Amino acid sequence: MPRSAVALPLLLLAACPLSMLVMMPLMMRGMGGTTCATEPDRSEKSPAAGRTHEQQVAALRQELVDVQTRQHALAEQLAQLDPARPPAVREAEAVARAADDRR
Repeated sequence: MPRSAVALPLLLLAACPLSMLVMMPLMMRGMGGTTCATEPDRSEKSPAAGRTHEQQVAALRQELVDVQTRQHALAEQLAQLDPARPPAVREAEAVARAADDRR
């Protein structure tokens, strides 16, 4: 049997794992430069950004306030779009918002 007849099946079997080994580093390098559109950029908020502990805590608290404000705005939009909700649900949401505001 010629050597090429033996080598061809081995090459076919090895083609998939070999191509994976080549593509994995290429894909990782390509993904390293991009960020997900749904995730906020936290590079400036990382501890490595030279912030003190107090600055980090203050930044996180401000981010929490911003997220809560956005959540309240979305809840109000939802309430306008879905007026069929029972009054008890709307009242409970108002109480929850007021409790959040007091923090």
